Amino acid sequence: MNIAKIVREAREQSRLTALDFANGIFDEFIELHGDRSFRDDGAVIGGIGWLGEQAVTVVGIQKGKSLHDNLKRNFGQPHPEGYRKALRLMKQAEKFGRPVVTFINTAGAYPGVGAEERGQGEAIARNLMEMSDLKVPIIAIIIGEGGSGGALALGGIPPFNVFVSEFSIAVAGIYAGKTWLVVFCLILLTIVLAGLSLMVLKTVLGKQPDNVEVGDVNKVSLVAMAILLLFMFIMGIHIAEPILQLLKSAVGIVLGSEQVSFGEMLVLPWQSLAQ
Repeated sequence: MNIAKIVREAREQSRLTALDFANGIFDEFIELHGDRSFRDDGAVIGGIGWLGEQAVTVVGIQKGKSLHDNLKRNFGQPHPEGYRKALRLMKQAEKFGRPVVTFINTAGAYPGVGAEERGQGEAIARNLMEMSDLKVPIIAIIIGEGGSGGALALGGIPPFNVFVSEFSIAVAGIYAGKTWLVVFCLILLTIVLAGLSLMVLKTVLGKQPDNVEVGDVNKVSLVAMAILLLFMFIMGIHIAEPILQLLKSAVGIVLGSEQVSFGEMLVLPWQSLAQ
């Protein structure tokens, strides 16, 4: 793998920019400016457009295609006011129920003295915190570089949004009349979460054990791992029909369509031969 070539291609000035994608994908895109506090940051663009009949809020990190344009855009390195503008538009999207699409292309947030004095770290941290609790869907697309916290501030941290898929499947299961399966899955999820929380608490706050030798594993942990491995093995050789139906229902809710087909994507080779 040629890392230098990958970086060079990611930074190529001829690449499509966030504005190119915004104007090319969304109809009637209108750009909005300013963070309502300090100034407008040219490195971050944002606005509202239409994707079919759905209004969408678009936010992106903008690089230039020439030296003059790059100086105006600060070479795609946002200041804190850029991140605050992005957050302002995301909160506006939440208020009016619009999905958020972000386009990310940055080597990182601008590390200048002025940016730090105006709270660069605080702006990035606040974006991460607020995005983790945003009530509308967020789709983050990396169109070039995705460096450091400067990229995370527009993409969010995936673990904060990990329960969206579980929620969608649970709702789909209830709609499909598979309440017992939903309850069973939620119980398993609760057990896993409790175990993970206990492990993290013991790791961070617990005392170092004195009587545990290297390689010594608790029997309860071995049983839990064995059960998980068994489920992984079963799911690897056979995808149960109820789970397929739940996935179809979940995708149908997201797409707003009752007719959803995965084709052969989730059909294993020996299952297709059996049919």
